[in-house]
Parts: sequence; structure tokens; C-alpha cells
Amino acid sequence: MQAVERQLRPLLVRGAVERGHFFQSSSSGVARTADFYANSSVNTALDALRLSVTKADDIRARADAEAFKVYDVMAKNAVRYAVYCEFSDDRGLRETNESARQVIESTGAKRPNRYRGGRRHNEWQVRLSVRGTEYIIPS
Repeated sequence: MQAVERQLRPLLVRGAVERGHFFQSSSSGVARTADFYANSSVNTALDALRLSVTKADDIRARADAEAFKVYDVMAKNAVRYAVYCEFSDDRGLRETNESARQVIESTGAKRPNRYRGGRRHNEWQVRLSVRGTEYIIPS
């Protein structure tokens, strides 16, 4: 979350991105909060999800909760959603991490790039364009 906020700091200061955006309407009727939101013509919500935990059940539970939140918000709001996920490097959790990724993507959340500089990176990158400037999170 800190890496995401650090990259968005110039946009947060200018007011182009809002932290802790509140969505009043959702499919379930429950108000939801996105970690970051770029309004105007961008209409993009961004959540930072920490999945770098050691228990597979915790990873699945967090991914399921995030997936439902994304689905719930997108069902009633004209918004694009991106989820920045931080995964564990533990090889024993690879299958669980892939399953978590599939669950989140199944909701329509944007799938950020998984590779940087020709190497596999354990965190997703998010490309966010605001007023013609593209930001890649994390740098």
C-alpha cells in the first residue's frame, strides 16, 4: 500500500486522485470503499491488496472478499477497477496465488502487467492514466 501511495502522491496532492473513496451504491446495498479513486473522465478505482501471507486459506479469503467487493461496486457504478496485489514469494503458495488472481480477474477487475523489464515480478503493476499522463504503480 505504501508503494502505491508513494507513486500516487503527486496526484493526491493535486486532487486528481482521492484516497478512501466511498461508493454509496452497490449491488448488495452495502456502501464500499476503494483505496484510491481517480474521478473525471478516468473513473477508475484502485485497491491495494496484501496477499503476501503464509496461509493459503487467508489468501483465498482475502481474494474472495476483494472479488466480491469489486463485483458489488462495478454492478452499480460506471467505474473501472484495478487491484494491485502483493503476493508471497513462497513456492508452496504459487497455485493458491494463481487461484486468487483468477478469482479477482473473474469480476472484471483490470489485470495489470505481471512482468517488468523482462523478468517475472511478484507484484502486479497498475497503469493509471490521468489527464494524459500515465502512472505505473509501483515504479
